[in-house]
Amino acid sequence: MDELTPLTPSQRAAQLLADERAETRDRRRAYLAALGAAVASVALGLFLIGNAVHTTDVRTGEIFFWAGLLVGNGGWFASMGWAWYRAYERGGF
Repeated sequence: MDELTPLTPSQRAAQLLADERAETRDRRRAYLAALGAAVASVALGLFLIGNAVHTTDVRTGEIFFWAGLLVGNGGWFASMGWAWYRAYERGGF
Protein backbone atom coordinates (compact mmCIF):
# COMPACT_ATOMS: atom_id res chain seq x y z
CA MET A 1 0.00 0.00 0.00
CA ASP A 2 1.21 3.51 -0.81
CA GLU A 3 2.35 5.77 2.04
CA LEU A 4 0.06 8.57 0.91
CA THR A 5 -3.04 6.40 0.66
CA PRO A 6 -5.04 6.68 3.88
CA LEU A 7 -5.71 3.45 5.75
CA THR A 8 -9.17 2.25 6.48
CA PRO A 9 -10.08 2.00 10.16
CA SER A 10 -9.88 -1.79 10.09
CA GLN A 11 -6.43 -1.69 8.45
CA ARG A 12 -5.23 0.84 11.01
CA ALA A 13 -6.61 -1.29 13.85
CA ALA A 14 -4.80 -4.35 12.48
CA GLN A 15 -1.58 -2.36 12.20
CA LEU A 16 -1.87 -1.09 15.78
CA LEU A 17 -2.63 -4.59 17.06
CA ALA A 18 0.45 -5.99 15.31
CA ASP A 19 2.61 -3.19 16.76
CA GLU A 20 1.24 -3.81 20.25
CA ARG A 21 1.90 -7.54 20.01
CA ALA A 22 5.47 -6.93 18.86
CA GLU A 23 6.07 -4.49 21.72
CA THR A 24 4.59 -6.91 24.26
CA ARG A 25 6.78 -9.72 22.93
CA ASP A 26 9.91 -7.54 23.15
CA ARG A 27 9.04 -6.42 26.67
CA ARG A 28 8.47 -9.99 27.86
CA ARG A 29 11.73 -11.11 26.28
CA ALA A 30 13.59 -8.31 28.09
CA TYR A 31 11.94 -9.21 31.42
CA LEU A 32 12.86 -12.87 31.04
CA ALA A 33 16.44 -12.04 30.06
CA ALA A 34 16.86 -9.82 33.12
CA LEU A 35 15.25 -12.44 35.35
CA GLY A 36 17.47 -15.18 33.93
CA ALA A 37 20.62 -13.13 34.44
CA ALA A 38 19.63 -12.27 38.01
CA VAL A 39 18.81 -15.88 38.91
CA ALA A 40 22.03 -17.13 37.31
CA SER A 41 24.20 -14.65 39.20
CA VAL A 42 22.49 -15.40 42.52
CA ALA A 43 22.82 -19.15 41.91
CA LEU A 44 26.52 -18.77 41.11
CA GLY A 45 27.00 -16.62 44.21
CA LEU A 46 25.27 -19.22 46.37
CA PHE A 47 27.42 -21.94 44.84
CA LEU A 48 30.57 -20.00 45.72
CA ILE A 49 29.36 -19.39 49.27
CA GLY A 50 28.46 -23.06 49.60
CA ASN A 51 31.92 -23.96 48.39
CA ALA A 52 33.35 -21.67 51.08
CA VAL A 53 31.50 -23.65 53.74
CA HIS A 54 32.97 -26.95 52.55
CA THR A 55 36.56 -25.71 52.16
CA THR A 56 38.95 -26.66 54.95
CA ASP A 57 41.45 -23.87 54.28
CA VAL A 58 40.41 -20.62 55.97
CA ARG A 59 41.98 -18.35 53.38
CA THR A 60 40.42 -20.17 50.46
CA GLY A 61 37.08 -20.21 52.28
CA GLU A 62 37.20 -16.44 52.75
CA ILE A 63 38.03 -15.94 49.08
CA PHE A 64 35.10 -18.11 48.02
CA PHE A 65 32.78 -16.42 50.52
CA TRP A 66 33.57 -12.85 49.44
CA ALA A 67 33.58 -13.85 45.77
CA GLY A 68 30.13 -15.38 46.28
CA LEU A 69 28.84 -12.20 47.87
CA LEU A 70 30.32 -10.09 45.09
CA VAL A 71 29.01 -12.27 42.28
CA GLY A 72 25.57 -12.80 43.84
CA ASN A 73 24.88 -9.19 44.78
CA GLY A 74 26.84 -7.50 42.00
CA GLY A 75 25.42 -9.71 39.28
CA TRP A 76 21.86 -9.11 40.39
CA PHE A 77 22.43 -5.37 40.58
CA ALA A 78 24.16 -5.31 37.18
CA SER A 79 21.38 -7.31 35.50
CA MET A 80 18.71 -4.97 36.86
CA GLY A 81 20.73 -1.94 35.75
CA TRP A 82 21.13 -3.49 32.31
CA ALA A 83 17.39 -4.12 32.11
CA TRP A 84 16.62 -0.56 33.16
CA TYR A 85 19.02 0.84 30.56
CA ARG A 86 17.56 -1.31 27.78
CA ALA A 87 14.03 -0.24 28.74
CA TYR A 88 15.14 3.38 28.80
CA GLU A 89 16.64 3.00 25.30
CA ARG A 90 13.40 1.45 24.03
CA GLY A 91 11.36 4.28 25.46
CA GLY A 92 9.78 2.23 28.22
CA PHE A 93 10.20 5.04 30.76
